[in-house]
Amino acid sequence: MDASRRLFYGSWVLLFATGTAVVWGEAIGLALFIDRLGIRALPIGFLMEAVLSTIFIINIERIRDMLPEGVIVAFICLGGVGILAIGWLVVENGSDLGFGLYYAAQRIMRDLLLYYTWNYVASFYSTGSRYLLPRMAMLSRIGVVFSGIGLFLLTLACNVEQLVWLWGGALLAGIFAVGIFADEFSGLPRYKITSASIASVTTAKIGTAVRSLWNSELMRYLSVGAFLMMFVLSLVFYQILDTFRTEFPDAESLLRWLSVVSVISSLVIIPVQYRLLPRILQRSNAAKYAEVYPTTVSTAFAGVMILPILGIALLAEIVRTSLQASLYDTLHNQMKSTLPASVTSWAHTFLEGVIEPTGRFLAAGVLTAFVLGIISDEALLAIGFAASLLFLYSQHRAGKLYTETLNRAISAGQYGFLRTNAQEQIIANQEVEQKLISRLEKTASDDRDILLITEALAEAGSEFGFEAILRRWPACPAGIQAELLRLLIEGWPRYRRSQAVQVVVMEALHSEASELRRAALKAMLASPGLFDTYAVAEYLIHQDPTISTLAAQLLLQHPSEKLAKAAQAQLNWLSRAASPSTRALAITSLVQGGINRFGERVVPLEVDRLQSDPSARVRMTVVAGAEGNALLHSVQDVSPSVRQLAIQKMSKSRRRSTTLLVHALEEIQPQLHSSPQIVGLIRYWYLLTALANVNPRKGYEKILPEIERGLQQIDYLTSLRRTLSEMKHPPVAPILGQLNSDRAQLIQAFLDSLTAIFGKATFAPIARTLQMQPDSDEAQTMLSLLGEMTTSETARKLHLLLTRSRDNDLYVTSDIAHRAKNPAEAIQDLLRQEDEWRPLLVLYALSALPRVLFQELAPEELVETILEKSRQSNQDTIRESARLIRQALQEDFAVFRADSALSRISPTHKDNNAMLSTIERMLFLRNVSFFENLRLDQLRTLARICDELAVNQGDYILHKGEAGDSLFVVVEGRIKIVDPGSENVLAVLSSGEVLGEISLFDGGVRSADAFAETTTLLLVVNRDALDDALADDPGIALDMLRVMALRIRESNKTLSRMSQKMNVSEIRQELQEIRKEMNEI
Repeated sequence: MDASRRLFYGSWVLLFATGTAVVWGEAIGLALFIDRLGIRALPIGFLMEAVLSTIFIINIERIRDMLPEGVIVAFICLGGVGILAIGWLVVENGSDLGFGLYYAAQRIMRDLLLYYTWNYVASFYSTGSRYLLPRMAMLSRIGVVFSGIGLFLLTLACNVEQLVWLWGGALLAGIFAVGIFADEFSGLPRYKITSASIASVTTAKIGTAVRSLWNSELMRYLSVGAFLMMFVLSLVFYQILDTFRTEFPDAESLLRWLSVVSVISSLVIIPVQYRLLPRILQRSNAAKYAEVYPTTVSTAFAGVMILPILGIALLAEIVRTSLQASLYDTLHNQMKSTLPASVTSWAHTFLEGVIEPTGRFLAAGVLTAFVLGIISDEALLAIGFAASLLFLYSQHRAGKLYTETLNRAISAGQYGFLRTNAQEQIIANQEVEQKLISRLEKTASDDRDILLITEALAEAGSEFGFEAILRRWPACPAGIQAELLRLLIEGWPRYRRSQAVQVVVMEALHSEASELRRAALKAMLASPGLFDTYAVAEYLIHQDPTISTLAAQLLLQHPSEKLAKAAQAQLNWLSRAASPSTRALAITSLVQGGINRFGERVVPLEVDRLQSDPSARVRMTVVAGAEGNALLHSVQDVSPSVRQLAIQKMSKSRRRSTTLLVHALEEIQPQLHSSPQIVGLIRYWYLLTALANVNPRKGYEKILPEIERGLQQIDYLTSLRRTLSEMKHPPVAPILGQLNSDRAQLIQAFLDSLTAIFGKATFAPIARTLQMQPDSDEAQTMLSLLGEMTTSETARKLHLLLTRSRDNDLYVTSDIAHRAKNPAEAIQDLLRQEDEWRPLLVLYALSALPRVLFQELAPEELVETILEKSRQSNQDTIRESARLIRQALQEDFAVFRADSALSRISPTHKDNNAMLSTIERMLFLRNVSFFENLRLDQLRTLARICDELAVNQGDYILHKGEAGDSLFVVVEGRIKIVDPGSENVLAVLSSGEVLGEISLFDGGVRSADAFAETTTLLLVVNRDALDDALADDPGIALDMLRVMALRIRESNKTLSRMSQKMNVSEIRQELQEIRKEMNEI
């Protein structure tokens, strides 16, 4: 036996000697105390100890984070002395409560010191701090020794006052010792305990168990068990004393001396262990023992740090929580989520019937051992090792159970569990790995199953799986071969240069299937140098542009400058191809494929040609390599995606881009004022939008003065369109079409700029347009924008804008900027305007502010006057807005329009109060493709007959076989449509999509189930309400049927076009896709 192991076992011997001495000393002291005061003092003492300990613990918890550790320890000890002094006074008055107070004092002092020991255990196992271990040992020894000393002094005390002074001195000496020991350990580097020395111990599990145990029911049971144990032992010793008192007069002296010996032995052993413990941890190879005896070493560390009894309690808790939580809950949930119920039903029965009761029986057995007084070292050690063995057996049994469950799933051909994140853990099981490889080589025929198994093997990096895939590869179709080749390269990077992989890549490169050749070239791209130059070069001039592009991208990296130049020339030629996707792919390869090695940049060379390319995808590719003026050109592009990408890139160099945009605006502005052109106006607003995104403050300064002019430009184009539309000459038609297109672009650019500054502009210009043309297209668009601008967050920003203006109290108001004394006056000036819209819009924004702030800015009399005036208006929109604002104010200033309608969904399935106003429904339905042909009055009718349905996640909306009497429109959330027989997902619907439209007209039954994948808000149109609406306006049905007929016609064309090229299975799949599109349920 080597020196480190001798030290290790020696520490265990000293530990149990200390624990035994203290426990027996306390039991003997209690026996003598019963003999002195009577047995009726015991229950009183236990009760008072429980009450006072609870009070102390609560107060310690409150001050623990506010005071230093030494102060708290002093508070514990001095508090015990104070309670003892009160007990002395009570005893002097002849009451047995004195024993209760005394016992409470010594138990409080000892238990709270042990409480800190538990916290240190948890901290040590979580962080591996170098100073915690010695301090834990020190505190636990101090606690038990003081307890033994207190009982011993009490049995010897002839005078309670003497007892107070003696024990108080011992407590103060203990505090002094804590300070000395802590200082000494913090200054002795040779006693450092590093986290690396215990790296292999299961630290997280032990630390979690320690924390949970202190606050668990088991700790309360252990406290009761400890009291019962002490009570039983005390009665046994008292009976011995009482029985042999007459026959052996020296029995009392003998017990007294036994108590003395137990306390002295613990005092002698403490400094030995105090010096020995750090050396044990330094000299012993903790990692080595952890590999061989993981649970034993974990138990040993826990036992060295705390008392044996609490160490066994810790083991019981670890086993109980591990069996029930780690092995039962985790395994149960994992199998439930990854495997079908038909495979795992038998496993669930085993889990519920065996593992959970095992933990309970173990904990009950430990407590029974305590109650029966089995406290010998051998019994405690036996319980500890029994717990360890049971824990290891349970882990082994659970692992076998999971392996068997997976094997059953594999045998049944159900590989869904391989989609989980536990692929590596699953394949690490050799039995499961061999089972999967066997299925891959012999029986797996479905392409999806082959890919699932291969992906799992690649994720785990299985050596045998790599060989199995190489053997299976020749027998697979080209599409699967391409995927397998990708997995071979990605899953086993260390084998990329192996001869077997090179053979597979070269076979794929010369395959007749283009997708397989693409996969081979992509594999070569992932492994530079792994290709035959001439084999790749022959694909440089190829009919398939994707293959040609990949080959050129590979050759760009070739050391030969001649080959690289040839590849560059080919890519330049492909960048002029007819197909937009080919042009985009070629340009991407030029930008990213090593062109910089020649010291050139591809984008500036042909920026004019590329930026005028008709494909937005090509122009977006150009943006990736554009700089300076090229980006300035891109932020004025007609494609929103190109503009957005260019803005994102300009935002990365904010200062330079701001200067560039401001300079461009200053150049174009004089031209617009002298001879305005529509194209120039649109470009001007695109530049303003970009500036607002890149530099919001500068953009706000530039956009604010231009809002009035922008609305005038839109009004001018509207009047010009009206004039041209009244002209009957044929040449006017193309001019009118171009004008409509330009006008739409100008309106969109104008609204984009307003959205960019997010409501910081004044409301007056928008209000004027809404007032003068309430039913126009631009008015409705602006009303939608206004809804976005007046969310609660924007209202707060508006208030900050008004309160934080620094230029001589300058505030933004409805007209040009003017001076006001304070924000309240500025807002009240807006509210007193004669305009019908302006005051309402201000109230609309302010209704989201807190009550106090709202009352400060908008007096109640003024608000009532505005709402009453609006209620009598002859415009429906104004009356509806006034009603909603009044409703918001009555609901204790609830948010008028939240960022999301779902934020107001009630817990019930359906809310009686409408979440969306009629205007909000109209704006939403207008963007739904199914209702795109309806006029505004028809949309208003449809919005009024809609019901709102709020559905929680997982709730079913309809079931297969039900009568179809309603149509559903998804406002927010997602709806999943499934076939209840096969559990196949037929479609997933999101905002703006419709389901049930066919059944609404033909009265058929539902053919599938539909449930809410997330919390969802729906608009519901019932057949009866729709029939009433159709009686007044049959045109609604005609427009809806026209859209349905158009969809069916497009589906028939698609089916006719594909039927000549597809087999039966492909036609079936296409029909399934059409069914998804039609949402015919």
